Amino acid sequence: MQAIGIDFGTTNCSASVYRDGRIEFIPLEGERSILPSTICITQNHEVTFGRAAIQRYLTLTRETPIRYQFTDLREFTSVFEEEVESREFIESDHGLVVVSSAGGEQDLETPARLFQSLKTGLRDPNFHGTTVYEQYYAIEELIGLILRHIRERAEAYLGEPVNSAVIGRPVSYAPSERPPSLTVEQIDETAHERMLAAARIAGFEYAALEFEPVAATRHLQRDLESGSRALVFDFGGGTLDLALSQVAGTTPEIIATYGMPLGGDDFDSAIMEHSLLKHFGQGTTLGPKELDFPENLLAPLLHWQTIPLLATPASMAHIAAIKRQSNAPQTVTNLQILVRQGLGFQLFQHIEAAKIALSDHSSAQISLHEKGLDIEERITRTAFVSAISDHLVQIERALLTVLDQARLAPEQVDTVLMTGGSSLVPAVQGTVRRVFGADKVRAADPFMSIVAGLGIIAAQDDICVPVAGIVSSATEARLKAEAVTIGERVAFQRGQRTVEGLVVRRAGGRLHDATLVIEFWDDEMQQFVSTMRHETKVTRLKETPTDHAPTE
Repeated sequence: MQAIGIDFGTTNCSASVYRDGRIEFIPLEGERSILPSTICITQNHEVTFGRAAIQRYLTLTRETPIRYQFTDLREFTSVFEEEVESREFIESDHGLVVVSSAGGEQDLETPARLFQSLKTGLRDPNFHGTTVYEQYYAIEELIGLILRHIRERAEAYLGEPVNSAVIGRPVSYAPSERPPSLTVEQIDETAHERMLAAARIAGFEYAALEFEPVAATRHLQRDLESGSRALVFDFGGGTLDLALSQVAGTTPEIIATYGMPLGGDDFDSAIMEHSLLKHFGQGTTLGPKELDFPENLLAPLLHWQTIPLLATPASMAHIAAIKRQSNAPQTVTNLQILVRQGLGFQLFQHIEAAKIALSDHSSAQISLHEKGLDIEERITRTAFVSAISDHLVQIERALLTVLDQARLAPEQVDTVLMTGGSSLVPAVQGTVRRVFGADKVRAADPFMSIVAGLGIIAAQDDICVPVAGIVSSATEARLKAEAVTIGERVAFQRGQRTVEGLVVRRAGGRLHDATLVIEFWDDEMQQFVSTMRHETKVTRLKETPTDHAPTE
């Protein structure tokens, strides 16, 4: 059976196999070897991946009207409509009129769910999974869907079973801002076990994780002199990973590694923030008091993945109310069209194209004329560099950090190999050259160096371990908690106290079957109180019920 290498990225995935002394890239979507890391799940649980998933989601959401429920708390009456522009009383934030989904459950109002950037979910120990149209998916199950698709495509390409995979991982999963209660080691351990569990779910029998820049080093070192020191600078869509090694035989000796959650997606967001938000309300004012445009309506626009969050009835009603107060209503109309017509992904495609064009030209034009949205904006390279200046500082600090860990000066590094799509940005290359010198910096294949190295490691190194028994600790806790039955006693934390109570039901039936409704005796109130707790937040008890045990 064949072993393959898989580069599971924040933005894209790829896979390779090393056989007969050469690397082969496996087609994952038609003839394309690069698959966007996206999943679309429809109400009938039809699952699509990659570009097809994005197109399926956008098509379905554009064709589905929003149905609003308006509840006037002054008269305790509700009405349902699909139009908000004509309702003069709408002020969704003053508490008198509540605007919500007409269906009660958000899932019932959306024809499909789109999942993207799943890699970032690995690093959040507090995010276990989500319910999609009455079916619960743990984060490793969602990732497992993509990995299974990759495995099946690999088997179709190779004509034989694939039971092993070496999967790339960043040097660190930990975000730049993390809860003080979590260490970097805890975050990395959680992400590591979740990815191995996802490999099991995908049907692999054996798997291993390898640092992405280490894999790139394995592929690229063939062109380096033995004994030389090389730094792999891997700058992708979501992370910057560095690996400093000494070339020795077929396996490089890794001296130091460093990683941070910074990538090309952040550059796209910088263009949006500094050059395009003005087309959607930024800088405009509201009403005679000239109030600032609400920040909570602008923040989701910085990433195409979060723009659909504004397509809720409450948000759309809020936008409609703001439009009537705005001194530039056309910009709010632009915002309405962008959100309702699902044009966020398309706009960011134009932003990315402009970013790429700026690598070769001093300026680039962003033009989007679609479904009533007319955007024209020229971006200069000077303005772009200014917008990402803080990120460039972060990159230079990362370079100095990995050098400090290796206890080396820049002049002691012989070669810098730049890979990852975002490494093509001239300002990024300029930063690296300024630290190490232009003569040492070399460009490698920006998209396939990592997966090529992973394929070599999968074929030559015996590092894969059995994954049959691997279940992430979060999922293991949830599965264990699912054994909790109605009428069973449990303990849970309420503030600083440990409280015991009785499980009386599961909230919402199958839609929320991971949530328990618990009744307990409150000593201060001298009465039974009801609370809701996720199953992973309770501990099962075997003690005999106390005198205050509630009855069903």
